[in-house]
Amino acid sequence: MTKPRSKPLTRGAAGKRRKRGGPRLELKAWGRPFRRARRALDHSKRLIFATLRMVSASKECAEQQPVWTTRRLREAAALLGAASAQLVLAAREIGATSRCVCRVPEEAADIPDVVADATEYWAFLTQWIAEIADGLFTAHGDVLNGLKTGALVPEPGAFDRPRQRRPRIILAPRPVYVRAFLAARQPRATDRIASILSRRRRIPRPAAVSVPRRSHTGRAPPLSPACLL
Repeated sequence: MTKPRSKPLTRGAAGKRRKRGGPRLELKAWGRPFRRARRALDHSKRLIFATLRMVSASKECAEQQPVWTTRRLREAAALLGAASAQLVLAAREIGATSRCVCRVPEEAADIPDVVADATEYWAFLTQWIAEIADGLFTAHGDVLNGLKTGALVPEPGAFDRPRQRRPRIILAPRPVYVRAFLAARQPRATDRIASILSRRRRIPRPAAVSVPRRSHTGRAPPLSPACLL
């Protein structure tokens, strides 16, 4: 007697996660706020780098396009403000992590070092944002003073209104009303496919076709007797 095979185990989202990232660790109470703090710090760092790229690109075009440079510096200041807001969120989550650790002192063996590293990273980014903000406002003030004194000449067409794009015409499909459709619909199927049948090519049949009848044995008799005797 053969032993029935067991059904294969189905892998869900948890099985895929274990296969990709190894064994799944239990998330502690302080893990969620700490993870949000790290995410906010990384987001702030990316915004800072985007601000630096925008400032360096605008400084190269300050003499040829001073008006465009002022607009770009204004956008860079907005990015820097967003980075500062992310640091405020990170500070709040670091504080929440510290409070969670204080509630469970038996798990606070290695946590203070992790929180201290995140706090040091937050302080470094805060100081970096302050230095970038000083340079950004100085560069913006220099460009504005150059435009005010006439040292920098605005580029032609800088104060023109942006061209409005031509409206796109989108043809929406017109719905077929039920009553009109039923009124135009032919009741018989042959009438509905008459146009299709008229386009099909038919092979003309011969005028006279003689086919022997089928016998009870399963074979048709010959057209002429086999024995002439």
